[in-house]
Amino acid sequence: MPRGYESMNDELVANQDVLLDQVRTLLKISQQNQAALERIQQT
Repeated sequence: MPRGYESMNDELVANQDVLLDQVRTLLKISQQNQAALERIQQT
């Protein structure tokens, strides 16, 4: 295994974790927006 590969791999995994968190946050926000929109349309 070339030197530095492991730390680069660790960095990629950490970046993926950050991206996953951001995607989850976006999904949560869009679900809240959808619910708010439905409430507005019902009035």
